[in-house]
Amino acid sequence: AKPLDRDIVIDLLGTSAMDRATIVRELIARGAVDGDAKQIEHDLMRSLQTDTAFTDVAGGVMYLPAIVDGTVWTVWIDAKDAAQGYVRAHPHISPLTWWLVGEETVELVDESGAVLGDLGTDGLMLDGVDTDVVVGPPGWLDGLGDQWVSVAVAGWTLCFTPCGDPPPPDAEQVDAIKDGFGRAADAGQRRERDLVDWATELRFTSMAEPADEALAADRAAFLRAPIAPLPELYAAAGLEVRDASVAEAGFDWAALSAWQMRNRFGWRYGLDPEACNLLAVAVRSAQLFSEHGGAGLVPDPAELDTVTALLTALLDRGEIAEPFWFEVLGSGVSPKSVGAMVNWLADARDGALSPGVGWLRSQVLETAGDVVGADTLLRKLATTDCRHQPLLMDAAAFASDRGDAVSAFRLLTQAGVVERLSRRAQSEDLERASLGDAELLLEEVAGFARHRPAAAARRNDPCPCGSGRKYKACHLGKEQHALSDRANWLYAKACRFERQTEDQTRGLAHQLAGRDHDLAAALLEGPFLPDLALHEGGAFDEFLDARCDLFRTTRRCSLNNGGSWIAESSRSETSGPTGSTSTTSAASSPSGS
Repeated sequence: AKPLDRDIVIDLLGTSAMDRATIVRELIARGAVDGDAKQIEHDLMRSLQTDTAFTDVAGGVMYLPAIVDGTVWTVWIDAKDAAQGYVRAHPHISPLTWWLVGEETVELVDESGAVLGDLGTDGLMLDGVDTDVVVGPPGWLDGLGDQWVSVAVAGWTLCFTPCGDPPPPDAEQVDAIKDGFGRAADAGQRRERDLVDWATELRFTSMAEPADEALAADRAAFLRAPIAPLPELYAAAGLEVRDASVAEAGFDWAALSAWQMRNRFGWRYGLDPEACNLLAVAVRSAQLFSEHGGAGLVPDPAELDTVTALLTALLDRGEIAEPFWFEVLGSGVSPKSVGAMVNWLADARDGALSPGVGWLRSQVLETAGDVVGADTLLRKLATTDCRHQPLLMDAAAFASDRGDAVSAFRLLTQAGVVERLSRRAQSEDLERASLGDAELLLEEVAGFARHRPAAAARRNDPCPCGSGRKYKACHLGKEQHALSDRANWLYAKACRFERQTEDQTRGLAHQLAGRDHDLAAALLEGPFLPDLALHEGGAFDEFLDARCDLFRTTRRCSLNNGGSWIAESSRSETSGPTGSTSTTSAASSPSGS
């Protein structure tokens, strides 16, 4: 089969939009491709999805550089931004941003057409928001800060020049934007219905979509006059701009925010629509409690029992409790406020902690640095009839950190991880990169839990610890695995700790890979970056600091249960050939784990 020729597709599109089926028919008619039409359309779709010079509109696909060629946009350049060498893409030149992301070079030119350098995009955290910016060669914004600037597009070049007062909205462009918004909103609703079960009837678009649709349908209107600042052009067309979204005047933005939050819950946590709604209720309740306390959340005392029972029931559902914790903290509610809410819910049950509320308290304790308190609480709550997944998983992780592989394995079995992994192994070839946190934790402890170390003496012999008791009554069943094995286990624990944040690892990946996203993904899947973060980035020290109280508790228990033998074992490990510290030996329990 002939490979797809990009230049032929560009020539075919010209300055119009065309649906994919028509593109395929034209390519076949020209003899540019051969083979099955469905396969050709599939290959075309994959090619266009990764090529940022092409943009989807209601009429199909358009080649953006040809569509915007000859247009003049208007952008406000902040003086501080100019001093830092970037221009914010939103809101004024949002339609150009996706094009500039591509690998092909877009050049910066002066008014004479002389090339000054290359332009590109980047993502920066500005004012706490991930913001798309346009970047160029050093000094490219000198003299352009704190004023309106015209951005003229000619082929694959952009020219930035001061323009004084911005141009007013052009009547033909306003009409084109009105129509463009309608087409974009209709197309967006169709996409949502195809993708999710809880599609919204709200009509809104992204910032760029009305302009893209307008350019595709009536390009001439945007060639006849400079384009006013997009927010002003949209306002003249009866539209409102809120953050990165556009809707008709009078739109219910609160309803959109609620829908977007539920939609995000579904994608991020794999929840069904009902669970997304319940999670939204729980998150909003925590926010209200943070702002007004219990009285603000339940103004009528007669409803206190009903509300607290409802929130307790929601948190007792593990699939809601875990995302609740992440979302509440992400919304700005402090762990201290969550702790106060936990106390409020517990007081409603005369101090008794349900699994969900108790797990939430353990998170507050761990965040405050009280890992022993968190571990102790989870051990109390992880009864044999407990099925709260986050609680069982955290209890298993703490058990592994303490060196109690048997308890960790039991808790993972109780949580269904062993059975789930077994089913997966029977139905597919498992690769380590496909394993989740639960499966990796199981891999970490399974060998130590299932394979006990050899006995140090016969059952009725005196115990080697010197206690004077028989071995069977003293240390039988409490033997330790070899130090070399436990050192590997300690490293696995540290890697698990590092995976919980991954901020440093992701930062390293992007530093090393630059804009090569495939390389960044490959680095994140391999062992190199976690090792670098642990040893060069200080993550191993952070792990030891965070878990040192657990280690010390385990070591005290060991010393109290056998005296000189365990103490001597710890001293020999400290000076062992692996260079392990006393913390390493303390991470292993006297139970042989």
